[in-house]
Formats: sequence, structure tokens, C-alpha cells
Amino acid sequence: LIKLMISNLEKFNRNLHSKSALFSIESVLASPDVVTRPTAYQVYNMIVYCSRDFLDRFKKIPRWMDGTCVKCPSVRTPAGEHLYSFFDDLVRVQKVNDLVSQTLDIAHSIGSEIKKYLIRWRKYRHIWVADKPSKVE
Repeated sequence: LIKLMISNLEKFNRNLHSKSALFSIESVLASPDVVTRPTAYQVYNMIVYCSRDFLDRFKKIPRWMDGTCVKCPSVRTPAGEHLYSFFDDLVRVQKVNDLVSQTLDIAHSIGSEIKKYLIRWRKYRHIWVADKPSKVE
């Protein structure tokens, strides 16, 4: 499972870095500015949600007792019942933590690229002002 998680996170990061589009962003003229749909913040949240959802699925795979196929019993904690899952083991692997951190960094850089794209259009703001006659005078 560790190899599966690492290979999937690596592939996800490669896909986010690739030149081929994983999703599309629409630029919309909303006078007096250009906005994107989805916004940079929403794109960041979607990427983070995908990676978090992938990790959370490992919480549903119960741990087995050492050398058996018997599921580990749940343990009572002050916070409630805790079922040992493979997620508990995976979060201790440094490579997994590094890949998750890399995914967050990539998501942040994608959001920054979207913002840079919008900034390039701001210099043309005067062209699409709704009340052009009053601006010209």
C-alpha cells in the first residue's frame, strides 16, 4: 500500500506539473476587472481536496494484527473509538509526507500563476469600462 500511495502521489504531482491541462479555467470580463472561474482559491482548494480525499480513503482500510489476516480491534480513547488503519502507518512514512507537501506547493504555484495571468490583463482595464463616454471626457 505504501508503494501504491507513493506512486499515485508522484503521478498526481507529475500531472499537475505537465503541460497538458487537467482542468480548464475560464476568464470572464466582469467590469472593471477580469476574473476567472473557478478562482485561484477554488483551484487550490480542489487540488488540496483531491489529495486529502485520496489520503482519507486509507483510513477505511483496517490494519491487521502482525502475521495474521485478523483485523485489529478498535481502541478506546478519550476522544472515542479509534480503529487502526493503514493511514496510521502511511503518515509516518517521510516520502509520503514529502509528496503531500510537494502537492500543496504545486497547488500554491498554480494559484500564483492564475493570479499572474489576471494581473497581465489589468493594464487593459480602461478599454472595457462600462461608462466610456464619461471616462473619455
